[in-house]
This record gives sequence, structure tokens and C-alpha cells, in this order.
Amino acid sequence: MPAKCFGCGADGYVQSDCPYCAADADSGKPPWCGICDRRTRLVTTDLQTGTLQRCRQCHPHRHKTLTQHRRCPECKTLAYTWDANPCGMHEGPQTPDRRLPAGRIREITGSTI
Repeated sequence: MPAKCFGCGADGYVQSDCPYCAADADSGKPPWCGICDRRTRLVTTDLQTGTLQRCRQCHPHRHKTLTQHRRCPECKTLAYTWDANPCGMHEGPQTPDRRLPAGRIREITGSTI
């Protein structure tokens, strides 16, 4: 029976000699969970739009918000840093896009672009 690393699950290595776990130790990242992308530690959350999210198990900054996000001091909603809407009207990563489809906007404005 071949050896199996207990750190990352790679066949043929014990954890102390595993090159994959050694790479994680050198980078300062937590051990790789095996579910996300090993290099970026991102997980695809929506296949249709290609939305990525930090892996909740092994991304080194998994408990921090992304650079483009902030918490509103009044309503505590996660919103984009450039969002100046009043509380309750924030456009954030969890709210759907309420804009009209691009084709409908072109019809209304008469734009050909």
C-alpha cells in the first residue's frame, strides 16, 4: 500500500517529506484543503457568471473582506467601497443587479454601440 500524505492527501508521500505541504509551509498559507484551486485558494461559487470566492477552509485571508468591499457604519451591510447610496439601498456582492439588460438600454437611448 503506497504512503498517503495526511496533510494534503497526495499519494506516495508522508507528510514530513511531501513537496506539496512543504510549499504551503514556505508560503505561510494554511494546508491546502483539496477543494479549491491550489495556487489561488479560490472557489467558483457560480458557474454561469464565473464568480469566485476565497476558500473558507484554507485561504490565508478567508476572514477578511475583499479590498473592494466595506461594511457600512450605519446599517452594517457589505457594500462596494465606491457605493454612496443611502442605507438600505447599497449595491453589494449579495444584491442582484437591478439595471435593465444592455439591449433594452440601447433601445431606450437609441445607441448603436
